[in-house]
Amino acid sequence: MAATAHLSTQSDSRRAMQRSRCAFAATISFAGVNLCSCIIKDISLAGARLLVPGNAWLPGEFEIVSEVFDTPVRARRVWTNKEHVGVKFTGN
Repeated sequence: MAATAHLSTQSDSRRAMQRSRCAFAATISFAGVNLCSCIIKDISLAGARLLVPGNAWLPGEFEIVSEVFDTPVRARRVWTNKEHVGVKFTGN
């Protein structure tokens, strides 16, 4: 990860790592195809919360492409709530 924003932090007993709120533009891709644009709303070393279009279809695993990362980052969808998606980073 090249950079993160430390605007404020969230504490949640379910999380092993604290997340930092941010607003980074990103693209979700799968098998080399861009599926949709999104906004990274908060991030930690382990995962992130993404704001995605409400009608976007996402597979269980995909890549997140953003200037925040040096390379595309693989992620696994952990939860979905309306237009937000929680992901766990699974490696590069």
